[in-house]
Amino acid sequence: MRFVRGFVLCMTLLVGLGSSCLHAQTTGEQVEDPAALFNEWLTVMTEFTADVRFTEADVKAFLEHWQEANELVNEEHEEEFPDIESILADEAYRSWAKSRGLNPETWMRASMRILLMMSREQMTQHSVAAEEQLAQQQEELEAQRSELGEEMYEQMKQALAMSASMMKSARQAYDKLPEPTKQEQALLDRYRAELQRVMQDEDAEEEW
Repeated sequence: MRFVRGFVLCMTLLVGLGSSCLHAQTTGEQVEDPAALFNEWLTVMTEFTADVRFTEADVKAFLEHWQEANELVNEEHEEEFPDIESILADEAYRSWAKSRGLNPETWMRASMRILLMMSREQMTQHSVAAEEQLAQQQEELEAQRSELGEEMYEQMKQALAMSASMMKSARQAYDKLPEPTKQEQALLDRYRAELQRVMQDEDAEEEW
């Protein structure tokens, strides 16, 4: 599912949606606030996984099946933030899960919990660097102001400001996520390289 990538790619999504919002502002179109959509999705996912605590068996099942499930669901649900209940009700997904010996809802809840915890870690690791990079882009924009012309300068300045706002909003949203339990953190530490590889392999196959 597109919406369960790591923090860096979630940021790419928000920046991309921010560009769409900027275009809409210049054309008079009405669009929903992408940061609000992202925050709403995180709230839904937090509630969806609230009663879940993943085990080593869950981590192994995630590593074995996630990419296949992700490809299957993306064929049926093209939204950036698909409704989790519609995915659970999808007969194609349910049939796939049962054919792999998985409980469709239990496996999805545990997998989403794992992904949220991994994304939370990535936020902590990468948010400062991402904000520093954005600040550098803002400095470069100011240096190129005379070359760009005022209209282009203002549009790019507004896009960067929107990106900065979305980064801040996403960071605040991730800060509200529950922390992993002691046992879960130990599993994340043990399987981090494999989990990151699964997430990176998924990212590499997707185009923004």
